[in-house]
Amino acid sequence: MTAVDHPDDFSGILLKSSLVLAGLTIAGFLIFDARFGYGVLSGGGIALANYLWMKSIMQRILTLTIARPVMFAQTRFILRYGLTGLALYFLLRSAYISIPGLLVGLSVIVLTLTTLSLVRVVRSGG
Repeated sequence: MTAVDHPDDFSGILLKSSLVLAGLTIAGFLIFDARFGYGVLSGGGIALANYLWMKSIMQRILTLTIARPVMFAQTRFILRYGLTGLALYFLLRSAYISIPGLLVGLSVIVLTLTTLSLVRVVRSGG
């Protein structure tokens, strides 16, 4: 078992974040309006895709023998942020989503990690 695959309280971040995203999207559609719900869904989709891409880059760097790992990471970092920025630009220019909904969706991973961290602190008695 490698350090990348080590099971702990943070295993299943993608699944847990997807569940949070589903709940927030449904709440957005029900409590606010369709634009808010689509904003949450769009932002969450970008956040999850960004997380998956970052995770795959880090796994390749840590587990494979790459000739120039720093250059590999920097290139992927710039490409990932460039494509994320491009997607956000087109979403912000469209009239189909609300910006607050988009921001909530983009925060899905942060909300999940914060919740998991708080649960870990409470369980440890700290």
